[in-house]
Amino acid sequence: MIEVSLYSIPAKDINATVGTCIDRARFDHDQFGGGTLKFVKSFLKTNITAFETALANPALISMINDDDTWTVKDLASINFWLIKAGYIVKIQNVTDDEENPQGPTGNTVEWNVIDYNFMQFGYPTAIKIIPADDSDVATTLRRVIESTGMFAADRFVDVKNPFTELLDNLEKVKSISGAISSSISTRIYEYLEQVGIKVFITTGE
Repeated sequence: MIEVSLYSIPAKDINATVGTCIDRARFDHDQFGGGTLKFVKSFLKTNITAFETALANPALISMINDDDTWTVKDLASINFWLIKAGYIVKIQNVTDDEENPQGPTGNTVEWNVIDYNFMQFGYPTAIKIIPADDSDVATTLRRVIESTGMFAADRFVDVKNPFTELLDNLEKVKSISGAISSSISTRIYEYLEQVGIKVFITTGE
């Protein structure tokens, strides 16, 4: 399934790692005749009221509403201005039974683990991790790393896993100070990006 989500991102930055899910929809690429870009355009049309005022650009609103066919570059250009207005469209592949098909609700926090090593139809593949209410960042980051399959112990027998020491230190600092070390967690995110994994955390409205 291809999942399309509209997020509000206060950071107004394409590299934002946190956002609020405004809407989400999924479709089967093999069964939907119009292709991904047609689906995304229709998705944005249904959500125009969410971002029209912030976008403040009638020409772009007209492009979303018209019947012309978009290219990948058209979408990237429109997303550029959406980001400047505090919104972003994200597209990723997910399994048919992946969590939150319509977006997270209530107080649910959803961690999207986005793998750019596994591209399908031109888009990365993602899994979602929903931490328990009593789970902390250190525990969730360990789940994130385990889910990626990076540095698998059965294959990298005599090779150091660069995440192991960082995770152990993160948990050690927390046990001593009761706080999550921002410097260690930042390095974990940086290492993940170096191996093609990005994390995006979202909640519902």
